[in-house]
Amino acid sequence: MKKKIIIIDDECQFSSLLSFRLIKTFDCEVLTADNGAEGITSIEKNLPDLIILDLLMPVMDGLAVLQYLSSNLKLNRIPVIVLTASNTPESRSKILEYKMVAEIYYKPVNQVDLTNKIKELLNK
Repeated sequence: MKKKIIIIDDECQFSSLLSFRLIKTFDCEVLTADNGAEGITSIEKNLPDLIILDLLMPVMDGLAVLQYLSSNLKLNRIPVIVLTASNTPESRSKILEYKMVAEIYYKPVNQVDLTNKIKELLNK
């Protein structure tokens, strides 16, 4: 059975490029959402093996998504990789309060590091 990854990011070009790379590298199913509300709907419907989550988005931001996931027993075990442009100690500590966060990457993302982390999480 193919692994499922959901990318929640409002930058469509980034999501498309990353989706293509993930499908090619891991032969997995990749779903995308443009905002946190769409992302939560997709997560509940598809129960992914991994979530890649941007923090700064319209409608519902990444912190609200993390808060929702952490309060849901069915979803709070899905590992999340957070992507953000906000590289402050305050934002980092706020993100790391959520146990399902496996890693934080700051934009622009190093693709090799991201790919290695995804491989590690999918093989757990």
